[in-house]
Amino acid sequence: WTLSGRCLDAVWTLSGRCLDAVWTHVPLSGRCLDAVWTLSGRCLDTVWTLSGQAQD
Repeated sequence: WTLSGRCLDAVWTLSGRCLDAVWTHVPLSGRCLDAVWTLSGRCLDTVWTLSGQAQD
C-alpha cells in the first residue's frame, strides 16, 4: 500500500489489526515514516522533525 498510511508487509491478527507493521510515507499528514507501530496505533522509534513530520 502507498500514501494511504496503510500497512506494508504487516502481520495481521484475526481482528484485522497490524502487528509490528511498517507504514508507508505520509509526511504531509505528520505521520510516521518507516515506523514500527504498536497495537494502539502509536509510533515507536520514530524521529520527528520540528514541523511535526516524521523522517527515517
